[in-house]
Amino acid sequence: MNESRTGRGKMALRPASSTTGQVLRVSFLIFILCHVLISAWLVIEFDGKYTEGAPAPTEISALVVVDREETLIDVKMERATSFLLYMAYRDYDEPNDQSNESDNESVPTDDSSENQDKPADSTDSTDWLKVGRSSIYYSMVLLIISEILVILGIRYSNISRIIMYILLIISFAVILPSTYVIDLVGDDSKDDEDFEESLSEETFVESTESGSMAHEKNKLDNRLIFPGIRFELEYSGYDLGLVDSEDYDELRAQIPSNNSTLADSFVEFKSNLDVKYGKNLPSLLLIPLTWYFIPARPRNSKSLNTVTKPLGNNDVSMMWEINEQGLPGTGQVTQGEMAKLLDLSKVSLGAYQDGTLIGFVLCLLPKTEYGSLNYAWFNQRYDQFIYVDRIAVAKDSRNSGIGTLLYQKVFDYATQHGIPVTAEVSLKPSNEGSDRFHLRHGFVTVGELDHGDKAVTMYIKDKKPEDD
Repeated sequence: MNESRTGRGKMALRPASSTTGQVLRVSFLIFILCHVLISAWLVIEFDGKYTEGAPAPTEISALVVVDREETLIDVKMERATSFLLYMAYRDYDEPNDQSNESDNESVPTDDSSENQDKPADSTDSTDWLKVGRSSIYYSMVLLIISEILVILGIRYSNISRIIMYILLIISFAVILPSTYVIDLVGDDSKDDEDFEESLSEETFVESTESGSMAHEKNKLDNRLIFPGIRFELEYSGYDLGLVDSEDYDELRAQIPSNNSTLADSFVEFKSNLDVKYGKNLPSLLLIPLTWYFIPARPRNSKSLNTVTKPLGNNDVSMMWEINEQGLPGTGQVTQGEMAKLLDLSKVSLGAYQDGTLIGFVLCLLPKTEYGSLNYAWFNQRYDQFIYVDRIAVAKDSRNSGIGTLLYQKVFDYATQHGIPVTAEVSLKPSNEGSDRFHLRHGFVTVGELDHGDKAVTMYIKDKKPEDD
């Protein structure tokens, strides 16, 4: 006999399902969602500075905060004197066509009549940001509903919960920023056309090659920041508004030399635009962790309709068949040995579905005349315990909570009598599924027992191992 205590103290990361756990999980979900709901959802920070030219060193900063109801905007300008002087000094005269001017004066516009035919309030425009906010609201509500359905054991509720969670993340990560940008740019095509026409008539854009700036350069870079993205923009050019009108053509023709007076019209602006998510939004990532650490009730409806009752001699044949289906993890026995084990068991329970045995558990108390070396190992070390000799579930009924149901009955007995629960799991050959099952239900490893060609891991629940 070779014993090892290397596994002592190994604890389950995932506890067993419980009603208290379900309440805690739903409460935590609601807390996280409320925590996010009352916080900022989207934060846009802009910082820009004129680095060269007449408006330098003016700095411009803006802060936009989008939450569940409002969009707050704060704009600030520092060292603005140079910028104000620049705007006051700047003068760009649009070349005018006299004939066009006279034509414009002689031809009356009928904008007023056209505008009278249009309703004052356009119902065609869409508040896209409201759409983004609504997608978040609905995703939160549906996520809570799907969580409740999981607790109730509704079929496919786990899948719907995952879908709702992904939808919520997409709403925050993609839909909300996109709808804000759409609202910022605008989507009324008719208004855009009117504005474009007006702009071409009232400014120099149509009558010049490149507007009021010559030799423009734009540079746009982006990089990820936590939690969002940063856009770095650099803009430079020669402002025609700072030179005389007779010098326009010369300035457009070539970049002026450094000693030229036209070089004084050079303007450079550098800025950063940070699009970040609210600081509370990362807490949404904690929600999937609760799904693991606080597992749901078995979702298979079979477990909800299962009846448990003491086993009888007429169950031995079916017990043996179920035991055979679990080999090698359950340990092979004959029907006669199964019947003898049933007689020795202090707690022997079967799980029945529509009158058919689909799982069973056999447990012994200390000092029983049972020739198992594994059972003897616990007898040598503990005075009080209930020993789970074997637990088995029919192949077609696995992963439906039957094993948990049977073990819960054993736990109830152990709690009532104030004793720990002991069991062993095959180590050689390995039975990893059973290991995970026992660790998930609060067992800790207290040793290993090597039989040569076979080995087992010794488990105990609700009692610390005693010194030899």
